[in-house]
Amino acid sequence: MKWVVALLLVPAWAACSSESVDPAAIRAAIESNRRDYMQAYTAGDVERTIGLYTAEAVLMPQFQPALIGHDAIRRYLRQMFDQVQIKLTLSSEEITIVDEGFAYDRGRYSTTAQPKRGGSTTDDVGKYLVLWRKQSDGSWKIERDIDNSSNPLHWERR
Repeated sequence: MKWVVALLLVPAWAACSSESVDPAAIRAAIESNRRDYMQAYTAGDVERTIGLYTAEAVLMPQFQPALIGHDAIRRYLRQMFDQVQIKLTLSSEEITIVDEGFAYDRGRYSTTAQPKRGGSTTDDVGKYLVLWRKQSDGSWKIERDIDNSSNPLHWERR
């Protein structure tokens, strides 16, 4: 008898939980945050950029160890922003809502980096994957962030 009651409750629970997920609102929040991220990054604003990451976030930049938490990500961004002015463009190709608390955004990026002490600019294009996590206040922040270049690697000949 208990299993009959459980079977009757499952559809009701599923209906209730799916009603709490508003895919359009989640996508809009992520798209807005992505725009904020591009603006903060391009402005070289470390604190505004960090504000879009969870405290436990992991940033996995190319050719470097994973950076875990605000302090490590802050040091990385500060060092980079002190050296170069970067124009960042992110173009989402897919936003997938995993459940009401997680979503991921997969897309392409392009950057133009201008050294602050002079020198030639460097352009790059690549792809990214960002895992977003819903916060207790309803906002969405970056939980995991990985990117890598689509340009071929040039090995120095010796």
